Amino acid sequence: MVAIIVVLLSFWLKKKRRKDVRSLWSQYPGRNPNTPINIERFNEMDSFVRRQRCFCGGVPQVVSEGSKTMGNDNLRVIRADCPECEEELYFFFKMKQMLH
Repeated sequence: MVAIIVVLLSFWLKKKRRKDVRSLWSQYPGRNPNTPINIERFNEMDSFVRRQRCFCGGVPQVVSEGSKTMGNDNLRVIRADCPECEEELYFFFKMKQMLH
């Protein structure tokens, strides 16, 4: 019985720690839609994502890019996957005007 409780407690602590780390990770600019990175050119998005790391330390691999409207803001969103922990990561950008 004690062994089961220890195993369950261990799983719960691991899950809580991962949630806390993910929450901290998403507080940085560009990592949530409330704090997008202001850019002027599309290549700035690629440069930004290349410098980022997953909360596990892995290097995100870009999977897709798209647009999202939030209120009056049109955001560009990059979805990336971490090859280390398989986490989906999202990066948010706001363009002043559309330049290529």
